[in-house]
Amino acid sequence: MMKKQTLRFDEIEQIRNFAKEICTSPYLVGLIAYLLYDIAKRGQQNEFPQSSIDSVSDLNVEDEKEIPIQILVFLKNNVTKKRGNRLIGGKQMRLTRIHLFIEEIRKNVLQIIKNSDDYISCEDLARYSQIFNMKYIKSHFSHAETSNEVRFIIAVGLGQNDYSRFLDCSQEYIDIIYDFFEDSSPLQLKDLIETYKFIYI
Repeated sequence: MMKKQTLRFDEIEQIRNFAKEICTSPYLVGLIAYLLYDIAKRGQQNEFPQSSIDSVSDLNVEDEKEIPIQILVFLKNNVTKKRGNRLIGGKQMRLTRIHLFIEEIRKNVLQIIKNSDDYISCEDLARYSQIFNMKYIKSHFSHAETSNEVRFIIAVGLGQNDYSRFLDCSQEYIDIIYDFFEDSSPLQLKDLIETYKFIYI
């Protein structure tokens, strides 16, 4: 089990500011989720997955135009360093920073979803959803109050085990499923699941 590490107040504030900056763009949220996929989506806690190390290592500080430079340096220092030092700390400290970064992005995204009075596009919902998993959703939603919240939860569900990257090219299914859920009875949904089992299992 990972030993809990304590971050300095100024570090926490910096990471919170990084998260807010990422959340100014759904595209950036999706990009960070891609780089930290196994930590964010799979909930990997105690090690940096090789997929994240490789993805972040491939980013070039001089050439990268999308991720703000300070956040890129933060990712490189905390994800790709094989050994810690007095400046950045050991593996557990670096994992603590990355977990906080993901958590703060999630908090900001939920505020955007909950507070928006405008229709959020399926494309943006799909990007936002990539940094979440259903375990997190179930622990932070007692119920969905708005259509944006319902559609967002559907997006997270669609992306939970989306190994074929279906949601990347078929975001419109978020609204198709939303409309189906809205217009269907519980018995129809149950029958549909049974039909799926009959055909495919």
